[in-house]
Amino acid sequence: NTFADGLFGALFSFSYSERQVQDEGSSTVRWDNVASQKFGKYKGSATGADITALNAAFRPRIPRYDSYEHEMERMGSSLSLQFRPTDTTEISVDGLWAKFDATRQETFLQGSLNPGANATSNVLDYAIQGNTLVYADIEGARLLSEQRYDDMSTDFSQGTISLDQEFTDAFRMKAMVGTTKSDYDNPIQNTLLMQADNQRFTYDYRDYDDAKLTFGDAAYLPASWRATGVRQRPQSTLNENTAANLTFEFDFNENMTLKVGGDWKDFTFETDQYQYASEGANGVNIQAKPEYIVEYDSGLGDGRPWLVPNRALIMDDYNLFDLALLPNYGSIYEVGEETVGVFAQLDFNFELGSMPVRGDIGVRRFETDQTSSGWLNGSSANRSYITVDHDYSDTLPAMNISIEPIEDFLVRAAYSEGISRAGLGQIVPAVNVGVAGTNLTVTGANPLLEPTKAKSYDLGVEWYFSEGGLLAVTLFQKDIDSHIQTLRSTPIYSTTGLPTEAVVNACNTQGASLGGYGPNCNEDLQWNFSVPANGPGGDLEGYEIGYQQAFTFLPGFWSNFGFMGAYTSVDSDLAYLDTEGKVQAIKPLVNLSDETISATLYWENDVFSARVSMANRSGYLTTPIGRNNNDEEGTNETTNVDASFSYQATDNLKFTFEALNLTDEVDDQWVGSESEQRSSYYHFTGIQYNLGATYKF
Repeated sequence: NTFADGLFGALFSFSYSERQVQDEGSSTVRWDNVASQKFGKYKGSATGADITALNAAFRPRIPRYDSYEHEMERMGSSLSLQFRPTDTTEISVDGLWAKFDATRQETFLQGSLNPGANATSNVLDYAIQGNTLVYADIEGARLLSEQRYDDMSTDFSQGTISLDQEFTDAFRMKAMVGTTKSDYDNPIQNTLLMQADNQRFTYDYRDYDDAKLTFGDAAYLPASWRATGVRQRPQSTLNENTAANLTFEFDFNENMTLKVGGDWKDFTFETDQYQYASEGANGVNIQAKPEYIVEYDSGLGDGRPWLVPNRALIMDDYNLFDLALLPNYGSIYEVGEETVGVFAQLDFNFELGSMPVRGDIGVRRFETDQTSSGWLNGSSANRSYITVDHDYSDTLPAMNISIEPIEDFLVRAAYSEGISRAGLGQIVPAVNVGVAGTNLTVTGANPLLEPTKAKSYDLGVEWYFSEGGLLAVTLFQKDIDSHIQTLRSTPIYSTTGLPTEAVVNACNTQGASLGGYGPNCNEDLQWNFSVPANGPGGDLEGYEIGYQQAFTFLPGFWSNFGFMGAYTSVDSDLAYLDTEGKVQAIKPLVNLSDETISATLYWENDVFSARVSMANRSGYLTTPIGRNNNDEEGTNETTNVDASFSYQATDNLKFTFEALNLTDEVDDQWVGSESEQRSSYYHFTGIQYNLGATYKF
């Protein structure tokens, strides 16, 4: 509402939502072919040739059925106050608050084929496709039943004060100061595991999209199980961000405006985690009460209910929530970034002959002071909490121009330089300094990482051929200077900013063969670092075609229809290095699909709106150099179809309804190679329905 003839205005909103999601399917926690994962023997072979083939092929590490149950509740409110004491002054105060509460229960029934688990297991039958053991019927297998429960909450708040001041018709100022805080708490991250040994177990991945796991009858007998693990790992994370900016604008004339200003940002991040000293059974006897083992009806597999530990009852009966917790030093760290920037930008708008031309050209200079703290040698008794300072700066130009050679036909071009900062977990000094024989080693993160920088070029044309109609084509290219990879290097330790004390401790406690701390073991020597580093970059290029049209040219009912669609094609080539720093592969940028298609068909008038949308995304790499001896890891193509409807019942009341994932699309992740994919995660969430209402007072 507004008050005092528009002198003062206020806006308040409140929102509330609940959501439940069932997420289920199968996973393997990757595949491997390591020697320590060998099976004992193949009972159908007299020559031993079969067991040799079995043990040379890739086997699933932990083939399992997964069942996730999510419950989420979100509340939010906002308040905006505006005050205009004069025609040239406007003051705004904005506040935002949100609270997000969630619980997640994860339940697994699995065969444990990790290294060391198969020595006494015998294969009764099997099938190999390519170099993959896609099917095996096993006796003497180890089974695990696992249930994890998380209780999570996030409190978010944000407040800003802004001032718009006109000094003259041509000179004005804009200023803002604000703060944001996000406080995440995960007080219960609790897992119970139980194990059944010497069991019958069969996995079958011969049909990639229809994994079948079969557990022997004894897996459904409570007497087969014993407790093997209890975990409680509470954690919390706090993000705080304070920012301010000041901009002055001066109109030279109606065609040219100069903007100059500066900004300041102070960002802090801190996180911690705690755990039991031992994550074994911690005295739990799963056979002590019949109630300690319960049935869980997942509906997966052959449909028989699983046997799972009664997590909540066991934790209460054994007072395990009262058990002492110790810091998980590798997950306790802090990062602070203070950035100061200045910029200048010239906006222009003129006619070249009869052709309108508009755009802007500018440059920004910034300096960042970074402070990161973490535990050095966190896993040893010689640990110490250290802080490393780092700073970097850059100058980033940008330009945008739009030309209209023909009415309603635009040609646009842009150039910019930008940066992407390293992930917070990559820049903490949570490293381990050690000596093994004559090897001087440092492993972990890297607080001296530089941001990734890229140059971006865009060229596009847009044709507004009718009211609500658009056809657009854009070409784009990005030159990526570098991207972060884990590499090996041999710098002199004293040049890295890490404390000398860590070298002294490592040399004296682990370097007896080098005579302890001294000429052969000190900070002025080259040490073997295996940490994230700024590796080489690559090129990214592509194009996008967009089309939209309101069907107003059709008669009556049909004139309310419309369509929007886009197609994007991207090609990228980046150099991925091995740990020795040599180019191991040229592959696409991770998490980037080379083709994306979207389309929306809608119908709307003043009261009712309906739309159906489709989004197709081609497969993409997630890990270009795979783990567990796999070439690479990725996610397969997805096609999602969603529908949404709204009904304006009155001027104040509006109802909405959404149906998401109408095609029951899956999350399909794999390891291996493009030609021989091995399923690692194949999950369904089903169709999701959301019903909402909005009321305006």
